[in-house]
Amino acid sequence: MRAMAMVPTYNEALNIESLLREILQQGPDIGAVVVDDNSPDGTAGIVERLRQEDARVHLILRQKERGRGTAGIVGFQYAVSQGVDFGIEMDADFFHQPSYIS
Repeated sequence: MRAMAMVPTYNEALNIESLLREILQQGPDIGAVVVDDNSPDGTAGIVERLRQEDARVHLILRQKERGRGTAGIVGFQYAVSQGVDFGIEMDADFFHQPSYIS
């Protein structure tokens, strides 16, 4: 069973790398899609670097649109298009602990 965590972000450069690494540690069939609203702090650049290291990391960089609600819609639509069995929403500030994914 494949699962993908959808993580909406804006200015999460301090948290995103450690969060994604913890998500990926939950198992080989767990991936993540980060929907970033063009964060000025470089969040998308960090995600892009991690995406190049691990194909389970995905990035949707939104240049104009903003907002958690629409980010969630876009992220879950993307997850479905990737054929995952489960979609999970997670906050980038560790409010949701990756260890709970399983």
